[in-house]
Amino acid sequence: MDFTPTVLDWFNVKYPEYKLNGQRVKLTGRSLLPLAANPDNPHYTHTYASHQWHGITMGYPMRVLVNSRYRLIHNINWRAPYPMATQIYPTSAFQGILNATRAGKPTGWYKTLHQYYYRAEWELYDLYTDPKELNNLANDAGHKKTLESMKNKLNAWLVETNDPWRCMPHSVLLKGECHLMDNEYKQ
Repeated sequence: MDFTPTVLDWFNVKYPEYKLNGQRVKLTGRSLLPLAANPDNPHYTHTYASHQWHGITMGYPMRVLVNSRYRLIHNINWRAPYPMATQIYPTSAFQGILNATRAGKPTGWYKTLHQYYYRAEWELYDLYTDPKELNNLANDAGHKKTLESMKNKLNAWLVETNDPWRCMPHSVLLKGECHLMDNEYKQ
């Protein structure tokens, strides 16, 4: 996300030049201050996000691209259940959902516990028609062009930022290139 460039801009601090592993570190992203001053700023049409860890026991890498209409989510470790935050588990809200699920009763939540835990590798949501993100359009033929366009844009960002997860789960990143692992994942 654009937190670092925004904070640096807020305090009028220039990003320092330095190298990491012999390569110049480039700050990706940009300040959100112009967007705060003008929410209709035409130079802000999309945003990227990444997630690796919420806590030491909660690894679940995800990459996201959101534009004015759609949200694309790549759940990189999608075959594993989404981890539960240890501070959420003991809450009465989560315990109510858990107990209702175990009893086969409605939870009152807009997703089932199974839907929360087990996510598709690719999720595409139309934020206009589906603000709760209940209808995954990633496999919908009518959204194939949108899906491919957003995947390409997301992948370009992953390459630009030298994201170490950019080849997963289908391939392994080795010397800047993705090498297929033949691990039963379909591309």
